[in-house]
Amino acid sequence: MASPVVISRKSQIDFRVHLIRAGNDDGARTDFHRMLSALVGAKHPTATDMRADPGDWGIDVYVGSLIDRVSIWQSKYFYKEIGDSQKAQIRESF
Repeated sequence: MASPVVISRKSQIDFRVHLIRAGNDDGARTDFHRMLSALVGAKHPTATDMRADPGDWGIDVYVGSLIDRVSIWQSKYFYKEIGDSQKAQIRESF
């Protein structure tokens, strides 16, 4: 029986790239949202991207029908830290 593979090095994913590419926090959030939409769309070609709007119920990308069966993704872009405030936002989005 093979032993599980354990990767001990740090992740090579650095989400600060969105800030570097966009130049500011608002642009970085938009860039991150676009990445999320592209990733979901690669797996689910029928994915629908929602524009940022206070009336979107926190839906950023969805697959399916909002009146039937649906899968929803909500992007949260925190690149500096995940403190109590950020954790509260994540819990609230569930």
